[in-house]
Amino acid sequence: MRVQFHICFGFFEHFKKEFAMLRCTSPVVLLIAFVALVICWADAGHAQSRSLVGACCFLDGTCFVTDEPDCVGQGAEFKGNDTDCNPNPCNQPGACCFLDGTCFVTDEGDCLNQGAEYKGNGTDCNPNPCNQPGACCFLDGTCFVTDEGDCLNQGAEYQGNGTTCSPNPCPQGPPANDDCEDAVRIGSNETILGTVQGATPSDVPPCVFVQSGPGNSQPDVWYSVIGTGFEMEAELCIPQDNPLANELQQTGKIHVYCGDCEGLNCIASVSGNVFECDADRAPAKSSGSGLARGENELEVEWCSEEGVEYFIRVSYGSLPGSRNHLTEFVLEVESDDEDKCDPEPCGVRQEDFCEDAQPVCPFITYEGHTFDATSAYFDHGGTIDTIFFCG
Repeated sequence: MRVQFHICFGFFEHFKKEFAMLRCTSPVVLLIAFVALVICWADAGHAQSRSLVGACCFLDGTCFVTDEPDCVGQGAEFKGNDTDCNPNPCNQPGACCFLDGTCFVTDEGDCLNQGAEYKGNGTDCNPNPCNQPGACCFLDGTCFVTDEGDCLNQGAEYQGNGTTCSPNPCPQGPPANDDCEDAVRIGSNETILGTVQGATPSDVPPCVFVQSGPGNSQPDVWYSVIGTGFEMEAELCIPQDNPLANELQQTGKIHVYCGDCEGLNCIASVSGNVFECDADRAPAKSSGSGLARGENELEVEWCSEEGVEYFIRVSYGSLPGSRNHLTEFVLEVESDDEDKCDPEPCGVRQEDFCEDAQPVCPFITYEGHTFDATSAYFDHGGTIDTIFFCG
């Protein structure tokens, strides 16, 4: 506009000088000069109006020319004054995919801002290019619908695109290590994720260290580990990514046996509350043989004999069907290779026979138990599990 104005002004000044020199007063000449000036001025105004409009881009990639207020008022993007729609300067949209498999067409920025996946400019939703979700199964038998990548990233098993959780396709039967004979071997320094989903209580001799009432009311699973000749420890906690870990108080028991599945001898056990792994709180007070109180986990320790197989029974949670039933747990077994120990033979108590009686001193109180002790016969008839002291 400014350039055009200078041209018109110069044109007017030129004619003014010519008129002055020629002393021209002809109406025709004056009319011609006036019309030329009007045309020049009109063209300048048109140029000004053109400079105030430009390309306006919409989410669907369409473009039209308008002024900035009108463009912005329609939620579109103004590309600037004097821009044009030929060629089209607008971002061309593409397919935008969400976790639930739905698809809609938008531009890349809008798609990514919604946490979705952009398939590229010019792509379409017909046919649908998005990964279709399916059922995702966890160890505890729970199921939810998501895409394959998200399912696998959580360590779960993907059932396939288009599958659903109704009916639940996830295995609901007892775990493979539901019985002692099928105990899962775990290393002497290993952490493993387990579940009692679908597990049943075992009919095994109770541990005297844990008072659980008649029978075993909790579902349990079995593990085994080979002794190292050092103090060993088993710990139990709730996985950190469990959404119920901070909401519920869960109870558990750890039982350690020597012998074999046909003749188990409990050598250590512990019972108490189980908390989230590495949570900043201490476990509830619990009783057990050789209980090592940690900061968070439920723990039990025992003196192991090198090369001997030990069975670990984990009782956890409540029977299936309980409200807010937690089924997954983390079990960690450790061997303290700096703490050499001298274990008692499996199933034999040192004080089991009279000739092995331990001396005692007057006025001193001694504690003991008759677990794993054999029966001694007395003249009054009958037997009783007994250990001997002499003094």
